[in-house]
Amino acid sequence: MAMTQCKNGHYYDTDTHASCPYCSSQQSIIDFSTPDGFGGATQAPADWGGSRARDDSHTQAPAGWGSADSYGGRTMPPSGWKPPEAQDEGKTMPIMNQDVFDPDVGWLVCIAGPDRGRSFSLKAKGNTIGRSGSHRFDISLDKDRNLSREAAVATVSYDAKRNSFVFICGESSILYVNGQVAESRMALHPFDAIEIGNSDTMLLFVPLCGERFDWSAGLKKEWG
Repeated sequence: MAMTQCKNGHYYDTDTHASCPYCSSQQSIIDFSTPDGFGGATQAPADWGGSRARDDSHTQAPAGWGSADSYGGRTMPPSGWKPPEAQDEGKTMPIMNQDVFDPDVGWLVCIAGPDRGRSFSLKAKGNTIGRSGSHRFDISLDKDRNLSREAAVATVSYDAKRNSFVFICGESSILYVNGQVAESRMALHPFDAIEIGNSDTMLLFVPLCGERFDWSAGLKKEWG
């Protein structure tokens, strides 16, 4: 093997190549004597932020990119920088933090028992009645220790389509409506009295929505 150096500084084997193969392929010269060559670590450009950070040995961002002492040592973006706006991909996104119209449609007023004097709002859904514990009930008779904390005593539902109320018995107590044993599912009428058999609690049903008013049509009759 006979090594020689071409005019551009490349070393090659004259027994194998008639001329410098590096020059013929137009490859750039690699200078191993400088730290900028591939034999040493390539340094960042002069405007890349100066010396490396002392804590994690990572190259710092350029000057003006923000202080390096916020976010627990992470570099902050420059003043006035804003993240790019999210692109609309045509997907339906949930609406957050908007007021939802959920009005009262009536009330249950406790007229006897430990919670006597309290009133409870009825919403346009199934309003569960019980004593809140591990389960949360919409109407919680907290003072009545005779009620179960696990099972709902009953449910009062508002049917917006028919503008009427339905009373649904639970399984934990015998219930009475106006002194009669309640059916498993029955209509409620204004000022019906609901009694819970194993306690002294009595609830009076006071509707807001009915013949005279509902939230869709408003007042249905003139005052007269």
